[in-house]
Amino acid sequence: MNFENVQIQLIDLPPLDPEFTEQWIPQAIRVANASVMVVDVNDSGSLEEIDFIEASLAEWKLPLPFLLAGNQIDKPGGRENFEALEDLYRDRYPCVAVSTTTGEGLDGFARAVFDRLQLVRVYTKAPGKKADYSTPYVLKRGETVLDAARHVHKDFAENLKYARLFHKAGEHDGLMVDRLHVVEDEDILEFHI
Repeated sequence: MNFENVQIQLIDLPPLDPEFTEQWIPQAIRVANASVMVVDVNDSGSLEEIDFIEASLAEWKLPLPFLLAGNQIDKPGGRENFEALEDLYRDRYPCVAVSTTTGEGLDGFARAVFDRLQLVRVYTKAPGKKADYSTPYVLKRGETVLDAARHVHKDFAENLKYARLFHKAGEHDGLMVDRLHVVEDEDILEFHI
């Protein structure tokens, strides 16, 4: 899935079902960075499915999904069904309405996943040149200028004296920052070694 200029890998697992659940599913969920519960808002058995999923995750000692995605809102009654589902579960989950058929709501879904993964995009530029916004370095929130330099090249990190910080909006253009400055989403760095 693309979120703006970042690719996020989604893995669609088989449904959890009381009659048969693949034995490898708990381990796949355990190693994932985040999980999302996707339900068909037009399925009359959705509430029982959600109960079963929550009970299975508790039995496997796994956290609840961070998001409930109500799919098929493009079908007749879909939007109203989603609103009813959201009323029931909004205290447990942020909810997002989507249609994988029409694409409606997928931008909001992608934003929610990106935010949950706690990622930031960092762009680099050479002195006197413009930044390339098409291919950011993707770091975890809380990482520093030094971490960004490591992503570019290990020699940059070893020899980095300082960096100049720029923003797309033009504020703080060229502000000198040290190696331990925490980067934010869409920072632009000019490394000086």
